[in-house]
Amino acid sequence: MANGSSKLNRNKFGLVRKIPSSIRRQVRQRDGFGCINCGSAFYQYDHFNPDYQFARSHEVEGIWLLCPGCHARKTSGHLSLETLLSKFSSPECKRSGFSWGPFDVSGQHPKIELGPALLSETETLFRINKQDLFSILKSEVLGGPFRINALFTDSRSQPVLRIVENEWQSSCDNWDVEVIGPRIIVRQGPGNIALAIRSEPPSKLVIERLHMHFGGFSIIVREKQPIEITSTHGQQLIFSEFNAVGCATAIEVDKSRVRIGVGCRGLSFSGFKVGPIPNFLQRRPIVPVRNSPCSCGSGMRFKKCHGRIA
Repeated sequence: MANGSSKLNRNKFGLVRKIPSSIRRQVRQRDGFGCINCGSAFYQYDHFNPDYQFARSHEVEGIWLLCPGCHARKTSGHLSLETLLSKFSSPECKRSGFSWGPFDVSGQHPKIELGPALLSETETLFRINKQDLFSILKSEVLGGPFRINALFTDSRSQPVLRIVENEWQSSCDNWDVEVIGPRIIVRQGPGNIALAIRSEPPSKLVIERLHMHFGGFSIIVREKQPIEITSTHGQQLIFSEFNAVGCATAIEVDKSRVRIGVGCRGLSFSGFKVGPIPNFLQRRPIVPVRNSPCSCGSGMRFKKCHGRIA
């Protein structure tokens, strides 16, 4: 069985079907992390020049990303090679600026696991400087799915992934985006995970990893480890366990206050700490670069926002 299975995973030239990880990453980066034809982030690696059965090696130039649907259309002759070659020079993800995929959300209010926090029936999970970064709204039609909307940025305040009405959109400006089973992993460099989300449809999302900066606050989330929210002024909020049910707002921070569990029917937490970072742990302040995004979260460049005021 082992020898037969090994032969099935090779073509007539002995080329193994599994593509090396470095080649796969280069293909993802070139195609914008999604199907070149429709932009779907649920992709497959397709050898087209030549087909896999005639390939002697895995070459970046001869592989593209196709979603299962477009791949099947190509194989069955319903999608021409000429059309795909025209899209290859201008992939759909690069044209729109993002790859996309739907979350399976039901009419039951989804639960969100955020590191050590489990939030149920909560409308706003994160609010920073009066801006909702993660919210769950009721359906606009009777019996329809709840609507998840969110914005995740990286440690440089750059958007890496948005959720818009249950559709997630990952930016083509990311270094790498990979969909592995139920996980979406966004990397900003080798070993540098900005975001890892695991979907457990139809009623749960797990934020496994998050390292973002928004509006003058740094947020670090790691599964089963304390959440850390740190301001650029050296104030820090840490909690190792947080369970909330029926909240209007779970976590709200701005320059003057921190609010936890606003309007909750049920709330429990432990390992809760608020205060300044000890001197020996404080980071040196980041000197803004004129063309970098302003840390206030406006989306404008520093020189056009607070840099102009300064």
